[in-house]
Amino acid sequence: MKITCHPQGRWQPGFRRLIAVLAAFWAGLPVWGIPSRAAPKLVVVPVGGSGTESLSPGVLEQLHSLAPDAFCRQIGSTSVIQVGAFHRQESIDLMLESLALLGLEGQVWSPEAAALNLGGGGSTEGIPFHWPYPVASEADLEPVSGLGGRVERLHQEAAQAFRQMQQHAQASNISLVLISGFRDLSVQTALFRRQIRRQGSEQAAMRLSAPPGYSEHHTGYALDMGDGRHPQTHLQYSFAQTPAYAWLVQHAPQYGFELSFPPGNGQGVNYEPWHWRYVGSPQAAALFAQARLASPW
Repeated sequence: MKITCHPQGRWQPGFRRLIAVLAAFWAGLPVWGIPSRAAPKLVVVPVGGSGTESLSPGVLEQLHSLAPDAFCRQIGSTSVIQVGAFHRQESIDLMLESLALLGLEGQVWSPEAAALNLGGGGSTEGIPFHWPYPVASEADLEPVSGLGGRVERLHQEAAQAFRQMQQHAQASNISLVLISGFRDLSVQTALFRRQIRRQGSEQAAMRLSAPPGYSEHHTGYALDMGDGRHPQTHLQYSFAQTPAYAWLVQHAPQYGFELSFPPGNGQGVNYEPWHWRYVGSPQAAALFAQARLASPW
């Protein structure tokens, strides 16, 4: 995602020191990256009220080297750059020091925090966030029959598990249907922009949809499911009242599936009873390891 915010700081001397700090940061990840059960803390950089001016090329290049997945978002009337999410204080401290070497003021926010000192009257209470995910390779995807005869695609592991689960559900007179599977960046971009138009801001949209590059659907392991006998509940909260949802709650874990966004999830994303992810293989579980820590389940 293109960052279009203008920082209040400037590049400062000390590039060699920055490289040393970065080396220590990445070298420490195997130790500091051992996640805890606490919700992660976000490191953000306030960059002014309008956020319409671009970063200077030098600072932008260094910031991308420091945090390749950084993206711009609105908090109240203030633009910030979200540069990372961390569980370990050591990682947070090193990131803040690295930002300081770029002349940028990093600040820390956690889901438990009531507010962030933005200098613009904004509050971070309940700010949603999403993890970055890789886009699955074409070779790893396979077609799966979806709703209304559409052909969806899932990662091979998730496709096999879904078919098995769907067959066993049918044996219990439950009709599980696949509504949505893999999404590429272009599809997710269109969906996210539509939510921004509907909700009025990027922050509000992020409660309902992930920005491109941050959707679980990119992996091929996430899917939206519905009850074929109750189509009026597709992608609705009322899906939680259907026989299919009750069956999933009881049996989906046996096939490696779990609810991505249960009520009260630490990411601040709205409850989505239809959105499930496959975590039944080491590869899939590793992809969603940090997101699972934010779940109350």
